[in-house]
Order: sequence, then structure tokens, then C-alpha cells
Amino acid sequence: SDVEGRFYWTFYGDSALIEARCVGYGRNSFTIRNSGTQTLIALRRSTTQLPEINVKAGENPAHRIIEEAIRRKKEHEPAFVGAHRCTLYHRFMLTIDTTGAAFTDTVLQVPRGDSLYPDSSGYKLAEFARTRDLMLSESLVSRHYGGATQAGESQATRHYGGAMQAGDRMLATRTAGMQSPLFAVFSAQMQNFSVYNDPIRLNELHYVGPLSPGSVRRCRFHLEESRPDGADTLYVIRFQPYPGSMHDGLTGTLYIHSSSYAVQQVTAEPADTPQASGLRFNQLFRRLPNGRWYPHQTHTDLWLTPAQVNGSKVVGQVFTQYHDIQFGRDWETTYSIDTADVRQKRFVPTAGLRVLEDAMGKPIGYFEPFRPDSLTSRDRETYRFIDSLGKITRLEQKIQVGESLLTGKLALFKGRMDLNLPEVLSANGWEGLRLGVGLSTGDSLAKRIKIGGYAAYGFSDRTPKFGGFIDVHPDRQRNLRLRITARDDLRVNGGYRFFHGETALFSPQPDRLLVLFNRFFDRERVAAFQFRWMHLGPWSGEAGFLVGQRQAASGRNGINSNYRFIRKPVPGDSSLWPESAPSFPVSEWSFHLRYAPGETTVRLPGRTYSIQAPARMPVLSLGYERGMPIQ
Repeated sequence: SDVEGRFYWTFYGDSALIEARCVGYGRNSFTIRNSGTQTLIALRRSTTQLPEINVKAGENPAHRIIEEAIRRKKEHEPAFVGAHRCTLYHRFMLTIDTTGAAFTDTVLQVPRGDSLYPDSSGYKLAEFARTRDLMLSESLVSRHYGGATQAGESQATRHYGGAMQAGDRMLATRTAGMQSPLFAVFSAQMQNFSVYNDPIRLNELHYVGPLSPGSVRRCRFHLEESRPDGADTLYVIRFQPYPGSMHDGLTGTLYIHSSSYAVQQVTAEPADTPQASGLRFNQLFRRLPNGRWYPHQTHTDLWLTPAQVNGSKVVGQVFTQYHDIQFGRDWETTYSIDTADVRQKRFVPTAGLRVLEDAMGKPIGYFEPFRPDSLTSRDRETYRFIDSLGKITRLEQKIQVGESLLTGKLALFKGRMDLNLPEVLSANGWEGLRLGVGLSTGDSLAKRIKIGGYAAYGFSDRTPKFGGFIDVHPDRQRNLRLRITARDDLRVNGGYRFFHGETALFSPQPDRLLVLFNRFFDRERVAAFQFRWMHLGPWSGEAGFLVGQRQAASGRNGINSNYRFIRKPVPGDSSLWPESAPSFPVSEWSFHLRYAPGETTVRLPGRTYSIQAPARMPVLSLGYERGMPIQ
């Protein structure tokens, strides 16, 4: 069967009794008859109790198989098999766990004081769960892997230290009730794992896999069955960590072929009992016409314990299927993130995911050629119900507000203008409360040129500030940007500055927080030119040049914020920025560099997110600024 328990077979005899079984599913028997059409056999999921493994003295025959599979796993891991591309169909679903003890489909009696009253919430929940799910999202992702560069090392692996794709494009996505691709992005990121990875990572969860180096010392393996499969032998091996192991291990079953020691299927769940109730995955591989084994389907169940509906758990189901697998280096001359790009041969994709601008809100029928089976009546009802509910509750608008709080930009006039939220409200020790407004053109108005500006007023120094900028994007695929700015504003006196991307409203950057406590500033009237590059592999940075005038700030007690500049008070002048305050010309250049080998990017239309890899790799930053002499 596939990873979701579906098995198709066209039978031409009179009748037959067959028995279907699969690890993770209940065993069942069926009587089939010659109907001339395919018969759908659906197995129900069940918790599999693995039998006790008794290790006897002598050599374990499973160890030889596992060690050979570890030695040859680079022959089957996608990141190491050479340049190729494929299309992935992702499906993400949230549903209610109807197998829990808290689930009921009858009208209960609840006590209130000395009387019993009917409570129909459980019955209504059962009616809802019987016909539809809580969430349904589908997406298509085009994935490209680079070829081997040296000693079997892939281009992406050399830079990122793991089996990572060279570049992903989300071609299409549809989520019930909304246009936002966030759920589809979560689905695509959730299934970026393989049994060949070391360790196996599912977002923030790390597990020692059965094919990790040295696994025979950490896990018990039991060769349960050897059965012929054509000219090969299929080994069925159960595994589990040794008792008392000081690592997060998995327990499950491996199916390994004898010809190339490739994994045909693996079913696993955490060996730790509390975690086992919250995660289970099943991965299926198939042999391609060229003889290679390649991932075919992956199914992951996540029991979201903190999320409950009327006492019943919410289950997330993530499904991935691989299509159109093509090997060779032809894709290097045909691949382009934008179809209109004429610089195809010079384009070097970066690791991460990009959502194309026309990917959102595809019709239901768009995904039909890629689905493993047609949409069921339950799926169609989920789309219909959640779509109508989203329109009534204005769910899309609420999600956009939430994204604005994360990115610091609120789209106005259908994306033609952006309101920069960090400019609206801020505070520091010199200005006190600072109110302002910042506007810029949106991507829907112009993609390669962006114009913006801001104006602000500090209630403590009673002084307006303003500025503007012009951005030119010569190559949006490479994240290159040229910026010309002019501003009359404050600049922190002293301190430090490291490079980071566009500042969101709730930025984790420490210098963003320190502004609240700064009390010493200079006022500057400057113009600047800046060149920035973002996420070119693991590298980001900027180089710039600034020229203008700076003026020392004066406190209310007449003491300068910088001891090097002397203010000569003017009678009757009570301004905190008097014209008599000393000023000096400035001319300086700066260079900032950031190296983040463990980061990937998710590029959505109009915004980019950086995602730190679970490997917790270090991030290195270098900043250098130098003033230039002025005659």
C-alpha cells in the first residue's frame, strides 16, 4: 500500500479472499469479485505494539544489513545522487482525533447544581468531524538539486552542512478559507526530512535515525523476515533504542532491498512513550526506470496535544508525494525562478523556498494531476465550509494584520502602498515618546523601484524629523538593492551596529531594544548611498557611503551630550537644537558582512523570512566604519 494505507488491485478471477496488513494499520480480510474495475481497500490506522526483542549471543544478522545500508546511503539520498529536479505535491490537514476517550457523538447529561441538563456540544462536534476537517491546504513545489562538487559532496551540502535542496519554488497553493501561503509553507518545510538524514529532523524535533553512523551500538535491530521480491530479497528489520539510551531514538520497521541495500519503506515513531503519542511518520521509496531508488511518499501524523476542541485532540496530517523526477544537468540551463528571466545560465539558486506571485488561490482542479487520489466528498466539503466561514469572519484580513505585526509593514490600497509600522510609534531617552508616519510604494505598484519617506515628532525635544529614500532592485532574484537616502534625524552617539535585514516591529535585534534606553544623540542632516545583497548562499551584507552635517545635542540643563563639542548659549534661545550649537561635516564609509550557514529563506511576495536551521550553526557578523578627512 501507499503511506496512507491505500492499495489498488484489478482482479479478473471469479472471487477470492485476501488478507491485507501493514505496519501501523489493522489487519483485515476482504472478499473480492471480478468486477472489471479497481477495488479500493482502506485499512484503519492502529497503534502497533512492537514485540519484545531478545538479543542472543553471536553475530546479529541484522547488523550486517544495517551497516551496509549506512555505507551505501549516499547512493540513495537525493542530495548526493547528482543534479536533478522533481515536483512535490504537499497536503496539510488539521482534523479532530475521533479515537480519543473524550470524543463522543451522543448528547451528554451535565450536572448543574442538583439537576442534570443536556449538553449537545459533543454531539455537534461529532457531526462536524464526521463530514469535514478543520483545515486543508495543498501546494506544488518545484525542487532542484545541484550536482556533486567534490568527493560526492553536493553543492548545497558544502555550504549548508546537510542534505538540503539547492532551491525550491512554490508553483501553486490553495488553503481553505484564506489566500495566505503560510500553511503551505509550513507543510513544505515539515516534510524536508528523510530516513537517511543524520539526525532526522522534524522542525525542532531531533531523533537519532536507524541509519545514522554507529546506530548498531545505540539501537537493537531484529531481522524479522526475509522474503523474495523479484530477483532481490526484501529484509524486514525492527529497531528500537537500547533501554536507558541517552538520546531521542525512534522505534519502527525498516524494509531494505538486498541488491543495493536501499530502503523501500520505513515506519517510525519516538521510542519515548510520552512523545510516541504525538508523532508518527511513514516514508515510502520506489525504484525509478534508471534503477535508482528515490522518495515516493511521506506521511506524518502530529497530535497537537495543547490544541484541543471540546476535550478532543487536534491531529495534523502532512502528506508529500514526488512527481516528474528528472536527472541530468539540463535543468541548469532551463531553470529560472522568473520565467521572463533572461540570465538563466548565470543564475545560482540559493537554499530556501520562494512562493511565486501567482501561486496563491489556485482552483481545486489545478492539483488533480498530482493528487494520489481524487478529492473525496469530505475534502470538498472542507473547502466549501471553511471558504464560506473565512468570508464571513474576514479571516484573510485578520491574517494579513498578523503578518503585518511580524514584518512591520501594513499593505494599503491593495498592496500599492506600505505603512511602515516601526515609524508610527517609538521612544527613547532623548525624544521621549516619538510619533510619526512612514509610507513607501508597494510591490504591486512597482517591483524594481520603491520610493518612500517618513516624518516624526519627539515630544520631549519638541523637534520634527523626516527622511526619504529611493530603492532600485537591479536583480530581485539575487536580492540586490541600491538605496539613496536623505534624512534630518537623530543618530546614536557611540554604540555599535551590526548588519541585519529589514527591521520588523518586534525585531529580536538587540540594537533595536537598546534605542529605548539611549540618552545621547547627535542630530544629522546627511545623504547616503548604500548597496545591499541578501541571502546569496549564506552571505548577506552592505556597503555604503555617507556625507553631510552633524550637530551635537544639548540637554535641558545646557550640558552637551558629547563632551568634545562646546555650546555657547545664546540669550533667550531655549531650543534644544539651537542654531548656535556646534556642527561639523562628516564623510564616512561603512562595510558590514553577515555569514549564516545554517539559515534558509522563505520568500513570499513582498517579504522574506529567515529560518534558522535546527542544526544551531553559528552566525558571524563583521562591521567596519571609517570616517574620511574633509578639508
